[in-house]
Amino acid sequence: MQVFIIDDEPEISRSMAHIIAPFKLQTSCFNHTATVLSAMKETPPDLVFLDYRLGSESGLALIPLILQENPSAYIVMMTAFASFEVALEAMKLGAKDFLKKPFSLEEVEIIVKRFTELSNLKNRLKNLEEEYGTDQILLESKNPKVKELLRLAKKAAQSQSVVLITGESGSGKTELAKAIHSWSCRQQFPFATVACPTLSADLLESELFGHVKGAFTGAVAHHQGRIAKCEGGTLFLDEIGTLPLSLQPKLLRFLQDFSYERVGDTTTHKADVRIIAATNADLASLVRQGVFREDLFYRLNVIELHLPPLRERPEDIEALSQIILLKLCKKHGRAPIRLTQTELRSLSQHPWRGNIRELHNTLERALIFSNEGEPLQIHYQPSLLPTQSAPTIQVGGPHTLEEVEKAHIEATLARLDSIEEVSQALGINPSTLWRKRKTYEEQARSVFPGDDSKVGTPSSDPGTMH
Repeated sequence: MQVFIIDDEPEISRSMAHIIAPFKLQTSCFNHTATVLSAMKETPPDLVFLDYRLGSESGLALIPLILQENPSAYIVMMTAFASFEVALEAMKLGAKDFLKKPFSLEEVEIIVKRFTELSNLKNRLKNLEEEYGTDQILLESKNPKVKELLRLAKKAAQSQSVVLITGESGSGKTELAKAIHSWSCRQQFPFATVACPTLSADLLESELFGHVKGAFTGAVAHHQGRIAKCEGGTLFLDEIGTLPLSLQPKLLRFLQDFSYERVGDTTTHKADVRIIAATNADLASLVRQGVFREDLFYRLNVIELHLPPLRERPEDIEALSQIILLKLCKKHGRAPIRLTQTELRSLSQHPWRGNIRELHNTLERALIFSNEGEPLQIHYQPSLLPTQSAPTIQVGGPHTLEEVEKAHIEATLARLDSIEEVSQALGINPSTLWRKRKTYEEQARSVFPGDDSKVGTPSSDPGTMH
């Protein structure tokens, strides 16, 4: 990586270059604009220390020219005339940091260290995206169980067998299913997801197998169904444990000989589609309860892959947090932020009952409510999940109406992005939904009185990069 030090005082440039030398970065020093412009054409810089005053010229004019050659260049503005206005103008033009003269060489060392750590994170993110795909980068792990799981998943991907992924909600089952598809010979063909708990039995049957015009009220046109649309590819059935009993024989038949009929049609169709299913429930227990067919259970459970919850892989929390935050900064158009050790310790001590999904949401919330140049403030929300996996709520099962309602509301909250969308999907107004969520949170606190649901305090660690 190339470092430019642009300052009209040669002694300062030489001292800075001496401090940067141990980082094994290629460093070049310049004292006026003309030589910088010609050097940039040969090798655009990655890190730039830029003086505000270059003789009679302003260093601010160089910022857009540098970014034109390398849009991701990390520019640090240096000036003895430090003021809020100068810093703001530099940041608006694209500078990422600021040094007020006179500064210590230790300050320079800290900035270079931040830059190299961020560059390493970016390279790691790029490598993960190349290996797993942009949506599955969170699968990499230092945990022995997860590493063995990924090894088995890559072997399973080369087969045509049904795969059953088990694990708690938010642990990464969908990401693993997508990865198996991307590692398989079907990667050039469609991948689709059907969330079984979100549709009624009739709608789910139509969504899976399709229907013909006039099959039922509202069927004004033919509908292929997800199976037909995934020809040659992979269909992921999420939360298969909630599949209605009435549909289980049809899925069993498809798994046996890949044949099916659309709703309202007697014509038999065939499709070359691989099925991957996932559940956070104990299917064997559901079989014993009589709400899941035993023959379907054995047909699905050819290859079982179990994803451990995040609390059982604490060694992954730091790396996951850094990668998630880097992706979130990119998504929201924010300057990259590196989490401090104080923040990482706080994240590592949280129970994460919502697993990776909860970690992702916590970091996104912290980023959205933070301002440029300020440390993140980590807010932990009270969990609605018990320490043990809750039993799957099955419509028609031995559950109260309140339990069924709560399960449906929580599933809809997990599926949709906003309170407005959830309210519309449930057919209730937002204030009613808010009251019900408040009730669930109070119930959760009564079950887990020791949970730390307080707002995290801002970190004062000087290593935070903004």
